[in-house]
Amino acid sequence: MESRSSQSAKARISLLWVGTWAGLHVLDADGRSLAHYRIADGLPGPIVWDIHRHSDGSLWLATNGGLTRVIDPEAITALKFESLSNRAGFPRG
Repeated sequence: MESRSSQSAKARISLLWVGTWAGLHVLDADGRSLAHYRIADGLPGPIVWDIHRHSDGSLWLATNGGLTRVIDPEAITALKFESLSNRAGFPRG
Protein backbone atom coordinates (compact mmCIF):
# COMPACT_ATOMS: atom_id res chain seq x y z
CA MET A 1 0.00 0.00 0.00
CA GLU A 2 1.33 3.39 -0.95
CA SER A 3 1.91 5.67 2.03
CA ARG A 4 1.87 9.32 0.98
CA SER A 5 2.58 11.99 3.53
CA SER A 6 -0.44 14.28 3.85
CA GLN A 7 0.61 16.51 6.73
CA SER A 8 3.17 16.85 9.47
CA ALA A 9 3.71 18.88 12.61
CA LYS A 10 6.69 19.22 14.92
CA ALA A 11 5.62 18.53 18.49
CA ARG A 12 9.02 19.11 20.00
CA ILE A 13 12.35 19.79 18.39
CA SER A 14 13.15 16.07 18.43
CA LEU A 15 9.81 14.65 17.21
CA LEU A 16 8.02 14.72 13.89
CA TRP A 17 4.35 13.73 13.66
CA VAL A 18 3.47 12.50 10.15
CA GLY A 19 -0.04 11.81 8.88
CA THR A 20 -0.25 9.40 5.97
CA TRP A 21 -2.73 7.25 4.07
CA ALA A 22 -1.69 4.49 6.47
CA GLY A 23 -2.17 6.25 9.81
CA LEU A 24 -0.11 8.39 12.15
CA HIS A 25 3.66 8.01 12.44
CA VAL A 26 5.89 9.51 15.13
CA LEU A 27 9.52 9.90 14.07
CA ASP A 28 12.64 11.06 15.89
CA ALA A 29 14.94 13.80 14.59
CA ASP A 30 16.86 11.25 12.48
CA GLY A 31 13.70 9.94 10.81
CA ARG A 32 13.53 6.69 12.77
CA SER A 33 10.05 5.45 13.56
CA LEU A 34 9.11 5.63 17.23
CA ALA A 35 5.45 4.64 16.80
CA HIS A 36 2.79 3.96 14.16
CA TYR A 37 -0.94 4.24 14.89
CA ARG A 38 -3.82 2.81 12.85
CA ILE A 39 -7.56 2.17 13.30
CA ALA A 40 -6.74 -0.85 15.48
CA ASP A 41 -4.92 1.56 17.82
CA GLY A 42 -7.87 3.93 18.14
CA LEU A 43 -7.72 6.25 15.15
CA PRO A 44 -11.22 6.85 13.75
CA GLY A 45 -10.00 6.50 10.15
CA PRO A 46 -6.91 5.22 8.35
CA ILE A 47 -6.01 8.50 6.61
CA VAL A 48 -4.59 11.40 8.63
CA TRP A 49 -5.18 14.52 6.51
CA ASP A 50 -3.98 17.21 8.90
CA ILE A 51 -2.21 17.65 12.24
CA HIS A 52 -2.51 20.74 14.41
CA ARG A 53 -0.70 21.62 17.63
CA HIS A 54 -2.89 24.06 19.59
CA SER A 55 -1.33 26.84 21.66
CA ASP A 56 -2.43 24.97 24.82
CA GLY A 57 -0.22 22.02 23.80
CA SER A 58 -3.00 19.70 22.67
CA LEU A 59 -2.58 17.81 19.41
CA TRP A 60 -5.50 17.47 16.96
CA LEU A 61 -5.81 15.15 13.96
CA ALA A 62 -8.15 15.48 11.00
CA THR A 63 -8.78 11.97 9.66
CA ASN A 64 -11.14 10.58 7.06
CA GLY A 65 -13.07 9.18 10.05
CA GLY A 66 -13.41 12.48 11.90
CA LEU A 67 -11.68 14.97 14.15
CA THR A 68 -9.58 13.47 16.94
CA ARG A 69 -7.67 14.84 19.92
CA VAL A 70 -4.53 13.06 21.08
CA ILE A 71 -5.10 12.83 24.84
CA ASP A 72 -1.45 12.81 25.98
CA PRO A 73 0.96 13.60 23.11
CA GLU A 74 3.96 13.00 25.39
CA ALA A 75 3.07 9.28 25.73
CA ILE A 76 4.57 8.54 22.32
CA THR A 77 4.36 4.75 22.41
CA ALA A 78 0.96 4.55 24.16
CA LEU A 79 -1.18 7.28 22.59
CA LYS A 80 -4.89 7.44 23.32
CA PHE A 81 -7.38 9.24 21.10
CA GLU A 82 -10.65 11.07 21.76
CA SER A 83 -12.78 11.24 18.62
CA LEU A 84 -15.27 14.05 18.26
CA SER A 85 -18.58 13.48 16.51
CA ASN A 86 -22.12 14.76 16.39
CA ARG A 87 -22.35 13.72 20.07
CA ALA A 88 -19.86 16.52 20.81
CA GLY A 89 -22.13 19.04 19.09
CA PHE A 90 -20.94 18.65 15.51
CA PRO A 91 -23.72 18.53 12.92
CA ARG A 92 -24.28 15.47 10.75
CA GLY A 93 -23.63 15.72 7.08
